[in-house]
Amino acid sequence: MKEGWIKLKRATTKLRARRIIPITDNLKAWIGDSAKTTGKVQDYSSAQTMSAAIAAAIGGTGVPMKRNALRNCYTSYRLGVLGDTAKVAKETGNSPQVIREEYLELVTPEQGREWFSIFPRLK
Repeated sequence: MKEGWIKLKRATTKLRARRIIPITDNLKAWIGDSAKTTGKVQDYSSAQTMSAAIAAAIGGTGVPMKRNALRNCYTSYRLGVLGDTAKVAKETGNSPQVIREEYLELVTPEQGREWFSIFPRLK
C-alpha cells in the first residue's frame, strides 16, 4: 500500500507473467484495513466463494454480476482514463491487440474518471 502498487508474481498470474498494478485512490479505500504486505487480500477457497462475496457486496443494488465483470470494467474504464493500450495491456495481463479489439473506445475519459471516483460509503 505504501508504494502504491500491487506486485504480482509469475506463480500467481494466469499467464505466468510478472506485473505491477497501481493502487488507485478508490481501490485503497475499498481495500481499507484488510490490506496485507504479502499474499492475497482475501483468500477464497473456490470461485463460488469469491462470487458469493462479490454478490453480497453488491446485494440490493439491482446490479447483476457477470463472470469477470469487474476485471472487464477495470480494463475498459482504465483505458478510458489512460488512453494507452500498451500500458493497460501490461497492467491487466492482456496483449495490446486484445485491448484494442475488445476494449478500445467503449468508455470516454469522463466515464473512466467517474468509475474511479466510486468509493465505499463510510460507516
